[in-house]
Amino acid sequence: MSEWSVAEPRKLTFDDPVTALHVRVVNGTVNVVGTDEGSARLEVSELEGPPLLVTQRDGTLTVAYEDLPWKGFLKWLDRKGWRRSAVVTLAVPAGTSVEVGVVGAAAVVSG
Repeated sequence: MSEWSVAEPRKLTFDDPVTALHVRVVNGTVNVVGTDEGSARLEVSELEGPPLLVTQRDGTLTVAYEDLPWKGFLKWLDRKGWRRSAVVTLAVPAGTSVEVGVVGAAAVVSG
């Protein structure tokens, strides 16, 4: 498994195959586009609050906050979740399975 902590605007390219993408963001924007390229790319152009945790494991690329659960999302927001924002753009191979979960953020998935 590969892991990156993204605390400021940054670009990453993933050479290992990506077959699934999971994104969880509070506030900001998520853009995902399917491409004919074999590699995936991530650009975090704006970030406020805690860093995003980016992991790649067994073909799954995940972009989320370390303290953000996949289940019980709304209860988590009641406590502390609103003081963060991210603008994230991802390019992934066109056949990639995509799951995007956002609250207070715009999301566009195309391709």
